[in-house]
Amino acid sequence: MTSSPHPDDSRDPALLADLCIDAEQPMMIATLIRENATVAQARTRLDVLATLRPTMAMVEHRPGITAEIKDRVLSGRLSIAQARTAIFDAMADADEANLVDNKKPTGNGAPDGRTLMRESMLKQIEEKHGPEAAAKARAKLNERK
Repeated sequence: MTSSPHPDDSRDPALLADLCIDAEQPMMIATLIRENATVAQARTRLDVLATLRPTMAMVEHRPGITAEIKDRVLSGRLSIAQARTAIFDAMADADEANLVDNKKPTGNGAPDGRTLMRESMLKQIEEKHGPEAAAKARAKLNERK
């Protein structure tokens, strides 16, 4: 029986440092040693970080993604699902705070389309045929009401 180069239950700081260097996460060395993490725990956290780094790179400049959220997600203390939820919640909160209402207000005393069209038509008649023609057209339209 051969032993693994990094036994999963080992807490050797040198092994933890090697894992962090291999995973290109040297900033995690001190944290893992301070927490007395096992090699298995370190591997799990480093795998999570490897998965989340590209996601964080895509969204880090979006509104709502603060330095605190980024640090929390990249701390290695959250599962992938928890980290994605934190990212989504932060972006949703920012989006909710900046909602834009694309609908034009209705019923604020503004004339409806028929009234606007009628006034436009009367204005064109007045410009083209004079005020007397516009008065006659206005009288005819009022008869129809």
